Amino acid sequence: MLSEDGLKELLEQTIRYQQFQKREAITQEKIIRILIEHVNNQRCSVQLSSQTTDNSTLPIDDVPDVSQIQSLSTPNPNSSEFVHASTSILNYLKTVPPTGASVADICKQFNQFGEKQVQQAVEYLEQDGQIYSTNDRQRYFAAHI
Repeated sequence: MLSEDGLKELLEQTIRYQQFQKREAITQEKIIRILIEHVNNQRCSVQLSSQTTDNSTLPIDDVPDVSQIQSLSTPNPNSSEFVHASTSILNYLKTVPPTGASVADICKQFNQFGEKQVQQAVEYLEQDGQIYSTNDRQRYFAAHI
């Protein structure tokens, strides 16, 4: 039989493990979205003529590697603009009520940042563990006040 402290520790470990699993699932989901977005944005410039008799194939060299795909939609977390946006958003989320703030709320607060830039900063801060989302992933709040 576990003591009360043992039960608390077990519960805390279970919660941490569930949070880890959630972050892993979110990361996998983001990778899939990035890949799908990249594939959907690609335009094949090769035109195959029905009059040619040779076997036309797409060149293998045109396939981007993972780092190229990530660079298409992943902001540089070291850029001064991204650091400024992330820091500003984190500081703002430290001041909101426990119910958190939506991306739309954050955009209203910071007119100088575009919605995509806000979304990227929020995703980065969430992955970094500095902010958390509500269960419906609609509102965000700072992890530490």
